[in-house]
Amino acid sequence: RGFSLSNITNAKNLPDSLLIEAHDNLNIYYAPFDYVNPNAKVVIVGITPGFTQLKNAYVSLQTSLNNGNSIEQALKQAKSDASFSGAMRKNLVEMLDFVGVQKWLGISSCSALFAEDSHLLHSTSALKYPVFVDYKNYNGTPNMIKNDLLKRYLSEHFGQEVKALQNAIFIPLGPKPAEALNYLADTGYLNKERVFLGFPHPSPASM
Repeated sequence: RGFSLSNITNAKNLPDSLLIEAHDNLNIYYAPFDYVNPNAKVVIVGITPGFTQLKNAYVSLQTSLNNGNSIEQALKQAKSDASFSGAMRKNLVEMLDFVGVQKWLGISSCSALFAEDSHLLHSTSALKYPVFVDYKNYNGTPNMIKNDLLKRYLSEHFGQEVKALQNAIFIPLGPKPAEALNYLADTGYLNKERVFLGFPHPSPASM
């Protein structure tokens, strides 16, 4: 509640109290992405939250708590507000609608997944908490399957989420999350038939 969020302008000035683990040039920070929607029909999987998503999540969490909401309500709202936020969300909605996900779900547009139909969606990342390399957003290097630290976070955190989402299809955004889901499928966390492969990443830099 008391963080001066206006002073957090990049990963370098994140407070040490948010640092979960560091090794070599890798830093993993806590961000409030703990909420899991076990009733989701669609799970959208990114690589890891970037700095924009981290900051937006904290702004939402702080606002929600200061408005008197419970921690659970605040975490749920933060996840909804910050997941794939920014220009990425617009691109993501257009891509999901293009392949017809909204028709499969019986809704008018996938934009509703971030509003009135949010109960159908679980947004997450292969690396649940934000990972920075030299204080820049992690982009898949080093490989999370080959790096011991990242592979541990992939299995211990995302792997447990996957087990809790038994009634959903998984849409990995780009090759890195797809590789992570294939790894979890190969190690028994989920059925590979529930993974929708071949979906590109919606980042404006990838368009």
